[in-house]
Amino acid sequence: MIWPLIAWSFIGSPTGEAISGSPRSTLSPILLAIAAAATAAFCLPRGEAWEDTYSVHGPVGVALMLSIFVNAWSLDAMARRGTERWVLLVALASLGGPIALAASTYASLTEWGLAMASATLAITIGGLLVRNRLATTSIAIVVAGSACLVAGGRFQTYEDHPLWLYALLLSLPSVIAFVDYFLKSRSTAVRVVVAAILSAATIATSVWFLLIRETETW
Repeated sequence: MIWPLIAWSFIGSPTGEAISGSPRSTLSPILLAIAAAATAAFCLPRGEAWEDTYSVHGPVGVALMLSIFVNAWSLDAMARRGTERWVLLVALASLGGPIALAASTYASLTEWGLAMASATLAITIGGLLVRNRLATTSIAIVVAGSACLVAGGRFQTYEDHPLWLYALLLSLPSVIAFVDYFLKSRSTAVRVVVAAILSAATIATSVWFLLIRETETW
């Protein structure tokens, strides 16, 4: 999964305002779609050991591609609505649920997710302290990494988690961006609080369902 994520560094800035001074996107829909499709394809396991999962590769691959594309595009639009200083916090929150999924399946995948979250947190804090809008260039690679964690968690477990849980993990940034659209005329404090509530509710639900609730033992 690392190789396609490296390619995301060349996709471009999620907000044109950070570079050109105009509130327009520099994300190319074509490049974004290609990168999302390539990342989804790399996330799907191959080989004889995974032949029993091939029947779900199509739906999962499409879900991953759409998740990466829509989340990156949604946060790009959100960044251009005056949230460029804190929008990366939303991307960071999108890692919470997938890390919980990883923690319920595979230790190395969990470590990878925590490393990604730590790096994102450092970039976020740096961007907030120095008011550097270029920090938002990390948005796309974070949402792509989040989708990779979900894919890894999906194929590294024998448990059959419900579809609503995967939908929740893959759509949080888009949901927050959608709700924020109707709050764009409100104060920054209100928008941040609403985004925080949605993020906390999603992460809490994921942690409870995946790590805390009682499950049948064999």
